[in-house]
Amino acid sequence: MSCNVRHLQAMRKSLLETTRVVVAVPEAPVFRPTAEEFEDPLAYISSIQAAAASSGIAKIVPPPGQRVTQWRQCFATLAMDRLSACINV
Repeated sequence: MSCNVRHLQAMRKSLLETTRVVVAVPEAPVFRPTAEEFEDPLAYISSIQAAAASSGIAKIVPPPGQRVTQWRQCFATLAMDRLSACINV
């Protein structure tokens, strides 16, 4: 029996023995803070940490009217140790 034939037989056997496991992935929680809650984004993240940790990820939608540059600048100007302390890295 040639090497190619054995290789094909092994692949067929592998495909026949493979079982698929379908796992439903829960949706990530979505948080919509008010303008007051989002004045300090890191404090807000700290306040939702327990709820977000259960899913491993969360989405935060900034309040309407907030300029993206405002809150991006907030994160960009923070010291790394403050950020890591906030999210417990």
